Amino acid sequence: MKRLMDNRLFSLVSLGIFLFFLAVTVNTIMLSNAGAVSLKTQKLIVEWHDWAPQIFNTAKQQQRLILLDITAKWCQFCRKMDDVTYKYPQVMNVIKQNFIAVRADEANHPELVKRYKKAALPLTVVFDSNGNEIYKRSGYMKPQWMAWTLMAVLPEPVSDNK
Repeated sequence: MKRLMDNRLFSLVSLGIFLFFLAVTVNTIMLSNAGAVSLKTQKLIVEWHDWAPQIFNTAKQQQRLILLDITAKWCQFCRKMDDVTYKYPQVMNVIKQNFIAVRADEANHPELVKRYKKAALPLTVVFDSNGNEIYKRSGYMKPQWMAWTLMAVLPEPVSDNK
């Protein structure tokens, strides 16, 4: 009798564990699919521009900051930034609303490599529209850190209240 009770208890515990993991898996799939649908409907994507000095004129006209991403084809963490960080909805939204996103491959822009010669790739630099460097960080940035950083460098809104 005791052995029968132990087997039933084991079966119930096993069933409970199975149902728990099944619920977590289904929830994860639903969340990932919901995120994919919302991304498709919002069409959030980082629109990268090529590096050129004229980008500062565009930033002045649009009253935006410039987000410069210096990358390389051989750089593993550069690819990770593309695959993870720049696909994070909050990062894409902040960039789309406040920045002109500029990408420069280190092989095609030796002047940038010379300017930032001691920096590791990927290199993230934020400029104001006058070309003043506001923020610079080398290396991979996790999505939430990138979102917080981009929000932190935004200028304070000007208040009309006196």
